[in-house]
Amino acid sequence: MKERAIREESSSSPRAPCHGESADGKGPAAASLVDAWDQPALPTDLRSPAIRSGPALTDLYRSIVTGIDGTPMPSFAEAFTDEQRWEIVTHLATLRGEVQRRKRRAERKE
Repeated sequence: MKERAIREESSSSPRAPCHGESADGKGPAAASLVDAWDQPALPTDLRSPAIRSGPALTDLYRSIVTGIDGTPMPSFAEAFTDEQRWEIVTHLATLRGEVQRRKRRAERKE
């Protein structure tokens, strides 16, 4: 039940317009995002094993809390409680695992 609540919360979260409902970096606002130098800044596929700020789950957490300077990624420190931020990180870790398992299965079939 809690997993369902996390999934529902995260799909309607502020990440959905940029990172997409499936966290693949293809949200509806993705194509229009620019960085501090007015260059295109596509959102990260949060299902990837590593993001710009590092591979650890604590790196994801830090990016949610602080944002990423020079990019369209804002801080969500005020938008979520500490517990909610960790629930989102846990959900993203689950998505990462699913993507990696699918890749391994596909590689074995080749």
